[in-house]
Amino acid sequence: MNVTEENVEQVTGVLKEITDNSTALQPADIIEVSSGLEGIVGLNSTNENVTKAVINTIDNVLEAVENTEDLPVETIASLLASLEHQIATASRDGQNLTERTDNFALETKSINTKSLKSDVVLVVNDAETTTCLDKGCVKESDRSIRLPKKILQNESQTNLSFIVYFNDVLFPSKMVKETKTSTSDVILAATIYNTLPPHTMMSETMVELVFDIPEGLTAGNSTCVFWNETISEWSDFGCKKMIEETNKNHITCECSHLTSFSVLMLPTKIGTKKSKKALDAISTIGCWLSICCFTITIITLLSSKKLRNRLPQKIMINLCVALLCLDLVFVLGIDNHQTGNTSCIAMAALLHYFLLVSISWTLLEAISMYFLIIKIFNAPGSKFWWTAASLAWGTPLILVVALSVSFTDFYTSKDHCYIDASMTNFFIIFVIAPIAVIIGCNFIIFVMVIRKLFFHVPISGKIATKSRNTKRKRTANAISISLLLGLTWMFGFLQFEYLGLGLKGIEIVFVFLFVLLNSFQGVAVFILFCALQTECRHVWRSWFTVVTRCISNIPPQRDHGSITVSGSRTGTDTAAVNDISLTAIPSTSKSVI
Repeated sequence: MNVTEENVEQVTGVLKEITDNSTALQPADIIEVSSGLEGIVGLNSTNENVTKAVINTIDNVLEAVENTEDLPVETIASLLASLEHQIATASRDGQNLTERTDNFALETKSINTKSLKSDVVLVVNDAETTTCLDKGCVKESDRSIRLPKKILQNESQTNLSFIVYFNDVLFPSKMVKETKTSTSDVILAATIYNTLPPHTMMSETMVELVFDIPEGLTAGNSTCVFWNETISEWSDFGCKKMIEETNKNHITCECSHLTSFSVLMLPTKIGTKKSKKALDAISTIGCWLSICCFTITIITLLSSKKLRNRLPQKIMINLCVALLCLDLVFVLGIDNHQTGNTSCIAMAALLHYFLLVSISWTLLEAISMYFLIIKIFNAPGSKFWWTAASLAWGTPLILVVALSVSFTDFYTSKDHCYIDASMTNFFIIFVIAPIAVIIGCNFIIFVMVIRKLFFHVPISGKIATKSRNTKRKRTANAISISLLLGLTWMFGFLQFEYLGLGLKGIEIVFVFLFVLLNSFQGVAVFILFCALQTECRHVWRSWFTVVTRCISNIPPQRDHGSITVSGSRTGTDTAAVNDISLTAIPSTSKSVI
């Protein structure tokens, strides 16, 4: 039947009657109904009977859609568009309409904004929805959406509408289905009909939304989102979650545009809580052990002139200092915060800085190996290494300072003093990309080094054999530490494939490996570069000897100019020990940093 302005009320009434028996509706019937509704709302009829019939028809259809899995997404999108279109028609006509069905409630208002003295708030209770112009009408237990009066005063008379959806049937999100997340118990929508387009970004004012936290879920696992009709998916662009320490039962969101809003939440199960506690314990224990181990490693290398003057140890000292600072800032500052304040932003910026510095020094480690093994006769001089060291410490500093000044929100995470990973583009460009590029470069250099060491034609003679053994020991140590750092981030990258899935299945393995390997980096460095190295053990013996003599008040014994060290062979100077498994350059090489 063709729908015209003359018969639109009759056709709409018939359509409503057909859909009253929702259990009998099949997918093909729903598709036909959605097509008919498109024709009806396209007439822009301001007849209140037509509006009510459209609302009831869509409500009937939703009862059937809820039990239908093979309905095209386009059909559901058409139903949502028809509902919004008809409500917009009624609202632009200045109608004050209030309707409540099993699936949604709506209200349209025409407000004289000249006399408006407060924000406009839609309060959502279990029994009713009400619009009020008084801030005090919103109780703590209410869900609400607040429109700032500033965006309502563009014209003397403003028409607006509110819709509260009691389920997400009209919002078939592929992401929600795949990640097994859930939406908030209501979806809130608001539209202003004046010269400001309905979905225009508002840079100076924010729309405030308050949602309940359903039982069994937590605010920490939630994200404020809006429905992007272009891609038929939830998006967090322009929305942020506000942290309210005094209100544990609600989530407050602020968004810079108008559309349909919700909160996506991950299920919080017993296993998840146990996993989180285990991860927190691993992080805390591992970081403090690493701090101790980094400290011992740095002191050991610095206390021996022979060790600290070598290029590999200089690189290792710088790497250890960067990682030590990273761990200290992490354990002391990441949870000691009020999100958004200066100290919290500073902690997040320092974490970003020392992370980039640490990765930069692994690249310098790889470069030193390249010139040691591949380009033996073209090794750069001290000027190159001084420049490289300056870049490793200076370039991240310039980047972090620039971000801190220009994009402060990047260092304002919702729950911690940390980088805001929800700013996806910034996070990829300034965190993921640099790490991925450097690890990729390290891997290429390591492949070249291994090929050179193990697949080239050997040089005959004891000198060549000794030289190869020395290089292989050095390469083994460098590859160990570089792969250790690289692999931790490889497991971190794998987590991105499972963002939003919660700690279950394969992703929990990647999470635990990432946390475990990162937290205990200092222990690995200590074992590889101190405990297993003869020269470092000689340094410790000398410390032990000095401490023992101080305690015993025994002067050092001298025998023909040689030093006797607590059970070591007389006449042997520890500085002369020729175990260079820790070094990449013979002991006669010049200091280059």
